[in-house]
Formats: sequence, structure tokens, C-alpha cells
Amino acid sequence: MDQHGDCTSSLTSAMSLSEQGVSSIPHCYILPPSQRPSTHDHVSIFTTLPIINLSNIREQSLRSQTINEIRIACKEFGVFQVKINTPFGFL
Repeated sequence: MDQHGDCTSSLTSAMSLSEQGVSSIPHCYILPPSQRPSTHDHVSIFTTLPIINLSNIREQSLRSQTINEIRIACKEFGVFQVKINTPFGFL
């Protein structure tokens, strides 16, 4: 990337761009309109994040179900809340 922020084969961190004195966002950092998130694709403020009991991983009969819950939460939300029914000394 040159001093004007023109892109080469690799992207530079925002901090590096700032340190280089780049004053505008280089074109390679901007998604084309067709790839940008839609304003209709927002998550409602009433959406509840999944809560997954990680203690169930230790139980053979619940392990597959728990792993599937984690997979779905990561795919649909990218995050989940953790519940652990184990005293902290055992973690």
C-alpha cells in the first residue's frame, strides 16, 4: 500500500494506515453494495442469545446434543451465553 492508501496484495491494519497518514478509506477495504449487510438483516433487540450448559459436555449422553447446540449458536448468532453447573474449583 502506498502513502495514499492504494492496495497491494495484502491488507494493512487500520492502526498502520493511521500511522502512515492515510486520510481516507482505501477502496479495497470497502465492500461492493451487493456484499454489504442489508438494513433489513438486523437482529431484533428482543432476540435472546442462546444459553448453553457446557457442563453437559462431560456427560456422554448429552455431549452430541451440546456440541450441536454450540454449532447452531455459532452459525446463527456467532455467539452464545455459557452456563456451567460445576464449582469453579473443577474448571
